Amino acid sequence: MKRINFVEKAAAPAVGLVWAVGAFILSLQISVSAHYADFVVGAITWRDESKLADIIILPLCLVVFIGVSAGLSHLISLIKARSGTFEGMQFSQLLLWWGLPGLISILSAIIDTPVDKSLLLLSGVGTLFLTCFAVRARKFERSVCEGNAGLLGVLASSSIPFALYLGWGRLNPELSLSLHARDQIAKMILAVGLGTLFYLVKWRNAYRRFVSLLLIAGQLGWGVFFCSLWPAELVEPGNKISGYSTQPALRMLILGLLLWAFVDIVGRYRKYKRTRELSDLISPVSVFALIAVFKVGVTTVPSVNPDDYHFGESLLGWKSYLNGAIPYFDYLPPHGLIDDDLRGFVSHFFFDGTASAIGEAGRVVFVLLAGIAFSALVWSTGSIAVSTLSTFLLYIGGYKFGHINHKNEPT
Repeated sequence: MKRINFVEKAAAPAVGLVWAVGAFILSLQISVSAHYADFVVGAITWRDESKLADIIILPLCLVVFIGVSAGLSHLISLIKARSGTFEGMQFSQLLLWWGLPGLISILSAIIDTPVDKSLLLLSGVGTLFLTCFAVRARKFERSVCEGNAGLLGVLASSSIPFALYLGWGRLNPELSLSLHARDQIAKMILAVGLGTLFYLVKWRNAYRRFVSLLLIAGQLGWGVFFCSLWPAELVEPGNKISGYSTQPALRMLILGLLLWAFVDIVGRYRKYKRTRELSDLISPVSVFALIAVFKVGVTTVPSVNPDDYHFGESLLGWKSYLNGAIPYFDYLPPHGLIDDDLRGFVSHFFFDGTASAIGEAGRVVFVLLAGIAFSALVWSTGSIAVSTLSTFLLYIGGYKFGHINHKNEPT
């Protein structure tokens, strides 16, 4: 009897839990108009609700959890029996990775944070596709890693409309594109891409060419997300358009990041032509652009914190250094140079150096510091997935998105 390791034991129940919570959320949407012989006083009557969801929610969640867990456990055993232990391990690991966004969303509910339905949907789509791919690919002897690469390629390509929308909005703010058209095109790419992957499974070379095209095109789109560092124009009362004053250095930074992403993708493609490994096509630079747009992709509103004591800590230091003061000799930053002074220097170098630009400078600071951390993680671990998860959860400098967040300090 073959031993089952922890990953194989945990993969199926973890995915089953994600699907059960998804079923829980869907069941809450069920509402059937109730008909009462007599008028019933209460909110349930005024809202035209029924107790149907309360009745079916527990059995439904149990059936989904047990069914998904048992089905995936059986599929893992079949893959190990037909393709070997290594392939079964790969499938289990991929299930865990794609189930992780949903698990994070579920665990966030423990700290009184609303469950992110988009993360649950991402996990649902990922695990469902991998399961269907594993079932279909068994007869054609395809690796689940090829299915994972195809899934990443389709998801990356479906984000191209969003990247073009963002880039166009930053370059031509007067000409807005249709949000509805953007969403519909993305859904169309997703549906057609997934369907084409299933159709091409039986032809290995055609499948790999299609996946490589998806990955390259999608990652070029991800690289455009670096344009989110350029501050969007702001609409003031009376429809007056305003925005941040920027320095040429910010344009140079964004252009440099775009060029870096493009060069890295081209280099990855050349490596793929030699090795023929689809995983070699994944560019960590384009993945980092995706992290950046999720973490700090929204332009902050110019503001000056009324807390003079703590906000002043972010102003006094770097202003003093510009006038000749020496850090830690003439002035001691209470929380260190990075926490207190780095945003001020970035504001001076990339923006107009005013206090109201400190928050917007925090977005650039995050990209600079997180970029260093992400590069170090990729170099040391060799895993883009681990580096992405670690960087995405990163909390830098005691603030989030450039806002001061010091607590329990004297005033």
